[in-house]
Amino acid sequence: MKVKVVIQEVQITEKTYEIDGVNSLEAAGKCAMRARHNQFQPNAWLARTVPYPPTVSIKSYEVMEC
Repeated sequence: MKVKVVIQEVQITEKTYEIDGVNSLEAAGKCAMRARHNQFQPNAWLARTVPYPPTVSIKSYEVMEC
């Protein structure tokens, strides 16, 4: 039997940004997102990056021939 197996691997990385000089949590979130997308944010800087182990799971099976 010939089978095609698709394995999905998801890598999660947590990034912590420090934001200075904002007046609301929403504004801080927007600044962090802009900094994450490499847009110029003079009041935001990456403070910490935490990589987590990947999550691996079997996504699908397909029988090619019996």
